[in-house]
Amino acid sequence: MACFSHMRPVFARGNQRTAELLLEMRTQAANDGQPRVAQRFHGIALSIEGRTVSEIARVLNVHRTSVPLWIEHWNQHQERGLLEGHRSGRPGELTARQCQNFPTCVHGGLFFRRP
Repeated sequence: MACFSHMRPVFARGNQRTAELLLEMRTQAANDGQPRVAQRFHGIALSIEGRTVSEIARVLNVHRTSVPLWIEHWNQHQERGLLEGHRSGRPGELTARQCQNFPTCVHGGLFFRRP
């Protein structure tokens, strides 16, 4: 089993004003329908205030491995690092030809029956 006693606590860079701005941004993100972004802003604010990764994970009810990633993204890219990016998701099952014909199928009524 690995020994993690050599690991130092990780904290987000910033000061009290930064934490206050992040909490304002959290509110805005929540109002804009972006709860995960709001959660990340909240987590970084808590880190700047000196809360540990474990405490933040517990408060926000997220896995403890998520928080250090947020902190790393914040320390490297500030708020841009916490925004939603493109997610590849599950690979598509359509062939290139099926994708090419997809708009025709949808608009031609194959997927939507008219009354």
